[in-house]
Amino acid sequence: ATNVPFGSNIVYILSVTNYGPSPSTNVVVLDTLPPGVTLVSSNFTAGSLSGTRWNVGSLATNAGAQLTLTVLPGTSGSFLNSALVSASTPDPNPDDIAASVTVTVIAGAPPHLTNTVVNLNGTFQLTVNGQSGQEYIVQASTNLINWVPVYTNPSPFVSPFTFTDSNASSYLDRFYRVITGP
Repeated sequence: ATNVPFGSNIVYILSVTNYGPSPSTNVVVLDTLPPGVTLVSSNFTAGSLSGTRWNVGSLATNAGAQLTLTVLPGTSGSFLNSALVSASTPDPNPDDIAASVTVTVIAGAPPHLTNTVVNLNGTFQLTVNGQSGQEYIVQASTNLINWVPVYTNPSPFVSPFTFTDSNASSYLDRFYRVITGP
């Protein structure tokens, strides 16, 4: 099993190879994506793809092809992906026609905020310590009801990062929070 942080893509790489003894025709790989994931992108080296049904076509002896599926999980938890290959020609070794993998998506800890007053004219600095690779959006509010984005950490989303609000002195009260990006 493999673990990935919540908000990260999962990349499945499927390979199919014809080990013989003869060419294979009408090779089809059916991948069953786990519920709760969104297909982000796909790439394949042979045939055609309809959803997660990969019509590989024909494969000569010792020839192979590859399919890459990138998905984004909507929640944390365990995600089982499975694939099954079939062909019109008989397979003398049917023990290798199926594969599966479980990926566990781990919910990250919420980001930690620390603050510093930089100088006497009201410049305010926040340090956000979260998970590297995660986009964070700093929001500000004057009433704890309406929140406005004031800063987003730039890609490649290194953590921790520091945001300086030079407009803080313009407000009688200013509150901050950090949310995760898309």
